[in-house]
This record gives sequence, structure tokens and C-alpha cells, in this order.
Amino acid sequence: MLSFYDPQRKVVHELKKSNKMEASNVAQVKYYLWLLEEHGVAGPTAILEYPKLRQTQTVELSDEDRARIPEELAALRALLADGTACPPVINKPFCQQCAYYEFCYVAE
Repeated sequence: MLSFYDPQRKVVHELKKSNKMEASNVAQVKYYLWLLEEHGVAGPTAILEYPKLRQTQTVELSDEDRARIPEELAALRALLADGTACPPVINKPFCQQCAYYEFCYVAE
């Protein structure tokens, strides 16, 4: 879910505690931008904000991103439709801080 969207400026503001998973943060925001474009918003941009670090990062959607995101979504849908079990738990230190922690560790 978006942290904040400014419809006047067409800017997504996404707040994160840390930049440890920066690639994931950028991918998440690019998905939001792609989704906005799919719903008719022309030229949205995003700002990743790390308040504790006092850092910001501007994110824009490239033509490569526009081509890659639907492919990744199709791969995810195929994986879900496959009906096979979830991948094994990876037990990384950042898992305990993840919003999806309960999904991975529900059977443990």
C-alpha cells in the first residue's frame, strides 16, 4: 500500500525505515508507478524517503521497467496457479522485520 500519493504533482512518497533492502524498495515503488500508469495517470514519479537516515531517492519508471513488470506479474500468476508448496523458509536476519513474517513462519 502506498505511504502517500500527491495527485497534484503525481508523486508517490514511500517511507522506509532503512535502505538495507534498497533494490526491493525501488522495485516496489516502480510497481506502484506502473500501476498508476495502467490506470491512466501520465508521468508519475516517486520519492523513496528514509526519514531516520535523512535520505531521499527519486525513482522513475523506464521503458525497460514497463516491459519487465508485466512479465514478472505473469510469472507470479503462473507460480500461484501451479499450486505447488511455498519455497522453503530462508531464515535471514531481516525476516523478523518483514511484513510477511507470519506467512513464512506459520507452520514453525
